[in-house]
Amino acid sequence: MRGDHWEMLHGRYQDVMNDVTCDAWIGDTPYSSTTHSGHDAMTESDNAKMRRAITYPAWTPDDVRECVSFWSPRTRGWFVTITDDVLAPHWRAALADAGRYAFSPLAYVVHGSRFRMAGDGPAQWSLWIVVARPKREPYSKWGALPGAYVQPAGELSGHRAGDHKREIGGKDDWIMRRLVADYSRPDDVVCDPCAGWGTTGAAALREGRSFIGSESRESAFAVSCKRLSETSFQPSLFNPSKAKQAKITLDLP
Repeated sequence: MRGDHWEMLHGRYQDVMNDVTCDAWIGDTPYSSTTHSGHDAMTESDNAKMRRAITYPAWTPDDVRECVSFWSPRTRGWFVTITDDVLAPHWRAALADAGRYAFSPLAYVVHGSRFRMAGDGPAQWSLWIVVARPKREPYSKWGALPGAYVQPAGELSGHRAGDHKREIGGKDDWIMRRLVADYSRPDDVVCDPCAGWGTTGAAALREGRSFIGSESRESAFAVSCKRLSETSFQPSLFNPSKAKQAKITLDLP
C-alpha cells in the first residue's frame, strides 16, 4: 500500500493479520481491569449519560506480551501504544525483551478527562504512551520528539464518529495525528490491530500514510470502515520538516 490507501480486517488480529507487515505500529490498546472497572463504575453514577460501559475485555500482562511477540517481528519501525499506569511497565518490559529500545512512558494529559466521584483524592487526567524503536539506524537518528502530550483546550470536540468517545477507548483525532506525525513518515504503512472506531486509521490517512487495521466487534468495524472511506489527506501542521523527508524502507530482520 502507498499514500492514502487503507484496509480493515474483521476479526482478532491473531486470526486475520498473520501476513501483515507495517512501517509503524500505533494504537490505543485495551487497558487493565483496574481502569475498566473504574470507568464502568462511572456509568452507574449521576454522570452515566456521559459515558458508556466498555464493550471489550480488559488486557492483562499476558495479552501485552502476546501482542508484542506477534507484532515486533512484523513492524519495521516504531511501536507506539496508549495505555494505563498498570500496563505501561509491562509494555516497556515486553518491548525491551523483544530487542527494541523502549523509552520511559510519556504522559498524555487531557484536562478534566477523569475525576473521582467520591471526592477522596486527586483526579486522574493522564494516560501513558509507551514507545520503542529498533536499535539501528535510521531509527536511532530519528530526531528529538515530545517528552509529553498535553491535549490543547478546544481539541476535545474533534471528529467523534457518532458518540463513541463516551466509551473509554475512543481517542480524539488530535493525539492520534500527533503520534502518526511523530513516529512515521509520509507513505509509511501504519498498523493498528485494535482499530476500534478507526481513529488511528483516520489520523494516518489525514497525515498522508497508508493504514491497515483489524477490529473484532462488528459494530465498531462497520463504523471504522465508513469513517475511513470518508477521510481524506490534510496537510500536517505538526512536523512540516519531516513531511518533506523520504519514506524509510528497510527489510524486516
